[in-house]
Amino acid sequence: MNFLHCFTFASAHVGAMFYLFRNIPSTQAGTAQSLYTTAQCIGFGLVWAFSGALYEAVGGSAFLVMAAMAAAGAVAALSLSRLATNC
Repeated sequence: MNFLHCFTFASAHVGAMFYLFRNIPSTQAGTAQSLYTTAQCIGFGLVWAFSGALYEAVGGSAFLVMAAMAAAGAVAALSLSRLATNC
């Protein structure tokens, strides 16, 4: 399972870098990549900090929260994809 995760993470990261490459002026590329990485780390950190407590409180049902987060990510990706094609 973790082996598959490396491909999904790598795909998302390459997609984000490609988006930044196409939409951010080269003079601001370093700043954009830093902001992307910072936001990603904050998000991962918040999820990590609360996931243990959530699992302790609701057990296996915590994976429903994970599924909801994945669904929200899919909706966000589709929305951003549509915005990108309309530009």
